[in-house]
Amino acid sequence: MTIDINKLRAAHAATVEKLPTTTFRMLTDEDLRGAALPVIAFEVNFHYKAQQEQPYKATISEIKITRFGVKPGCSAESIDFISRGERYTGTADLFYPTKEDAQTYADQVLEENRAQTANEDFIALAHNEFPAILDEIERLRALLSQAIEVFSDTC
Repeated sequence: MTIDINKLRAAHAATVEKLPTTTFRMLTDEDLRGAALPVIAFEVNFHYKAQQEQPYKATISEIKITRFGVKPGCSAESIDFISRGERYTGTADLFYPTKEDAQTYADQVLEENRAQTANEDFIALAHNEFPAILDEIERLRALLSQAIEVFSDTC
């Protein structure tokens, strides 16, 4: 069994990359109080491949907030908004005030998922390579033991 040390090193390196610290702002009710409607905000839509739990890309879409306040019979502030031609009700904190905030959030999620996948890949690779690593350690121990015997006899 041979060890693919370069593959193992590359997989490990991918797990130790530091994630960038990002700052983004979510839309708040305070942003909408007293604002002239409609208000444009942005949403993040993540895209997934079949049988995968992690998104592989994100798109940023513009939404139009058409109502803000407490609906009759309700106890909390909400919004009505139009997204991709459909009308919905929700809360302001589902969205981002700028496209840049939405993109920063999307990039952060995708990078965190990339890091998690890299960690899972490294664990799987290390698990597969571990028997070969143990064999190599034993081989090196035997060589070291032989070298100690040879050099200790000459002193």
